[in-house]
Amino acid sequence: MFTRQQVRALVVASALVLGPGAAACTGAAEGTQPTEALSGVYVLRSVDGASLPHALYSYRDFAGGDFEEVVAAETLWFERPGIARRHRVIREVNQATGEATTYQLGGEDESYQLDRSRIQFIINCPINADCAAPDDGTAQHGILLLRAGWIPSSSEDERARLLYVRVGDAPG
Repeated sequence: MFTRQQVRALVVASALVLGPGAAACTGAAEGTQPTEALSGVYVLRSVDGASLPHALYSYRDFAGGDFEEVVAAETLWFERPGIARRHRVIREVNQATGEATTYQLGGEDESYQLDRSRIQFIINCPINADCAAPDDGTAQHGILLLRAGWIPSSSEDERARLLYVRVGDAPG
């Protein structure tokens, strides 16, 4: 089990390490332009095949309360070539009382590279930091399939599989 502070730190850190103009941990050169671009708004529909909401972690806080962190929603806006904006809604549920606190993460520009149908998000991982692997996957016909290191998974490579569906044009 994780402590409440560890969970919050992990979720917040995953949102903070994604940023504009970041050098890729994958070795891509800074300033590399994508060969193609995505456009539109994509909504997260499932994590490892299960519909949302999706439980991330369970943990016990310092006062002995049991909590669960849940991804309630996530949206990706592809507004211009090489730049996306992600908004994530997390719900923290007190298991004893059922009370929930909802908070939102994201809203910052994230860099990505697209080569044909392969997409790779770019993260700025500080030297000697233990960062989650950047999201990567495929984008075809209004479907975005990503592997994410920020969500625990039972899959072989320990990266959750995220399914996003295009729901419309990016606001402009």
